[in-house]
Amino acid sequence: MLLSGSDDRTCRIWDTRTGKAIHGIVNFAHEITAAGFVSESCLAIASGSTVSIYDQRSLSIVAQAGSTVTTVEQAASGSEIQGLSARGDFVACVDEDGCVSICDITDPKHLVKFNNPHEALASCVCFHPEEPILATGGFDQNVIVWDIASEARINSFMPPAADDAKQMVNPPFVYSVDFAPTEEYMVVSGHADGKIMCSSESGSFSLPCHNYSVSALQFIRSNSDILATAGLDCTVKLWSTDAILDFSGKNIAPKAQQNLYAKPNALATLDTSPNLFIDQGCDILAYLVE
Repeated sequence: MLLSGSDDRTCRIWDTRTGKAIHGIVNFAHEITAAGFVSESCLAIASGSTVSIYDQRSLSIVAQAGSTVTTVEQAASGSEIQGLSARGDFVACVDEDGCVSICDITDPKHLVKFNNPHEALASCVCFHPEEPILATGGFDQNVIVWDIASEARINSFMPPAADDAKQMVNPPFVYSVDFAPTEEYMVVSGHADGKIMCSSESGSFSLPCHNYSVSALQFIRSNSDILATAGLDCTVKLWSTDAILDFSGKNIAPKAQQNLYAKPNALATLDTSPNLFIDQGCDILAYLVE
């Protein structure tokens, strides 16, 4: 199944085999800014400053936004949530004030906010699939790795300074983060200057990827040997994971590239499917990854 949210204040669950919506949730008070599956049967949907939790087993075909199991208030000030990530019963989210927080959906009133947050809007967040760490990115150009137990920074990374005009016009804000499938934790981030940055305890490096902002990236869940990136240059590209992580300073060619008809905002892949799903205007397109 695939979960999507929209500026039209609705959310849908899709059967990826048929391409048909099987559930819809409508009439949210604000646009949907993030959504994800959490626990074994629940959904987490961010709208405004609230994360709403739904049990998909009890959803009607068209459900109202108010039919929640519970809600999580990210910010009393009304700061809008920009991204969320889910793992097990936990949901982590980031907001436009730069705050990073996490909660257990079985105890949603106990919201933990991390110290020393981003200095500008925090745009993206990702759980490590196995380790108790979290990565976030923001418009302060920082990628931060957090220890969940201590709620403290493990490390932070910033792209190297550049003097060229392109960098001045389009600073390397962080739009997307994902953990690479390596024994040593490595975070790969997509930036507004069209580059991706690979960061680990041993340091970081950047490499050109798109002609304009990298709006989304993800290691293919059914084949972690491939990294998928989407750019506001209206392209989606597939890269060899080994070539990216072993970058030696020479230009790398993508394994495959597809031109798009609209600027993409998000992409998603599934453990159980070889397809890559990407938004195109009001549509979701599926591409077979071989």
